Amino acid sequence: MQEAFYQIFKEAVRGRLSTTQPLGAYLSGGLDSSSIVCMAAGPLKDSFPGTLQTFTGIFDRITDCDERNFFQPVLDKFKIQPHFINVDEIQPGQLFDDISTMEDEPVFSPHFFMSWHLLKMAQENNIKVLLDGHDGDAAVSYGVGLLPQLASQGRLIRLYREYMGFRNARKKKFIKDMSSLYRGLFLRKFRPSTHLSRVKLQCKGHLSLLNTSFSKETEMEKHGIMVRISFA
Repeated sequence: MQEAFYQIFKEAVRGRLSTTQPLGAYLSGGLDSSSIVCMAAGPLKDSFPGTLQTFTGIFDRITDCDERNFFQPVLDKFKIQPHFINVDEIQPGQLFDDISTMEDEPVFSPHFFMSWHLLKMAQENNIKVLLDGHDGDAAVSYGVGLLPQLASQGRLIRLYREYMGFRNARKKKFIKDMSSLYRGLFLRKFRPSTHLSRVKLQCKGHLSLLNTSFSKETEMEKHGIMVRISFA
């Protein structure tokens, strides 16, 4: 299975390296972008001209957000031309109007201001093809949905190991979070009507922020759309 995935992934990256211009890629400490960079700068390094250029946000003051410990080994291993933006020095609010104008809708995710600056830097370096592994880790990992699954199956040892693998995980926090998790599972299994009523009440409260006729026309309360948006 691993070999099959490797070959499919390799061909997926190869198919996006068709350029005669400088090639760039986002690089964070995540599994997705770092895997793409490793593939492009390693086995596929002869598939494009020049040296792969990477674009990364770093945090000198807000160190909890900094991922240098994870992406630096990639830079050390391969011949890469890195570019960095110190995100601590960026004022995100100044860009919200511009981003909203371009997207023609409310800002989907406020942290996109960092990507905005990285894209500008890529443009200044004449990058025509920019590789991006956005949300690729969700395609090859279990995600946080694994924890409720293990809890419902009573696999507590595996549950504990998976939980403690998260950054900043603590034993006291594990007990607190598991209490909340099992309480939620209990409500869904043994008190479905009460839980459903509570969800409908929350949904109705959030819908009050919208135009009444719009809410009725789209049947948002019926489908619980605002609950998914507000509590994601």
